[in-house]
Amino acid sequence: MFYKLLPLLSAILCSTLPPVFAQSNTAASAAPSAVVSQKPYYELGHSAWFKEQGALTPQLREALAVQASDGIQLRTLPDLLVQGRFGVQYARIYLVNPDPAPIEIERSDDTVTGITLLFQSDGQWKSFKTLPFSVCGNSFWQDTLPPRSYMAMDIDVYTFFRGSIPTPCKAVAKLGSHVVESPVFTAQLTEQQVLALRQP
Repeated sequence: MFYKLLPLLSAILCSTLPPVFAQSNTAASAAPSAVVSQKPYYELGHSAWFKEQGALTPQLREALAVQASDGIQLRTLPDLLVQGRFGVQYARIYLVNPDPAPIEIERSDDTVTGITLLFQSDGQWKSFKTLPFSVCGNSFWQDTLPPRSYMAMDIDVYTFFRGSIPTPCKAVAKLGSHVVESPVFTAQLTEQQVLALRQP
């Protein structure tokens, strides 16, 4: 379907966007790995592609370094980058529910909504604005993450690994009033992207 091509189209267009397409997130500059907040991390909708859902096995729990007492978590494996169709690169993240109660997840077609990326710049965590047409679909619905289970998702990071400037990056998921953050990994930004992040 056409919307499957949107990550590639968005990546191509974003690579040529002017510096105004970056925004600051000073509230997140000192945020821990898992926090609760009412403040949004972004202006326009972001999302990640749903890949699979399954039981949180002891092996996966250990590989993802899931903390039993931290509630819902956003985790990654050491080799988080995966190659998709059309040469698009993704970061695979895992939304983990180690608790005995289910969690409601907002969905849009084949995506999970409320997912974005933050980049460290000048001591702050900032995000690039998303173009309106890069948000998948028009069918919004509610999914459920069962107790002691996980949901694997892919975030399009093709645009953010085309440069040579190492930049700390993390994924953020906003689930209702809950905001959870992934461990920090390193993106490779272009000089233009770094300059965009430094804009006020």
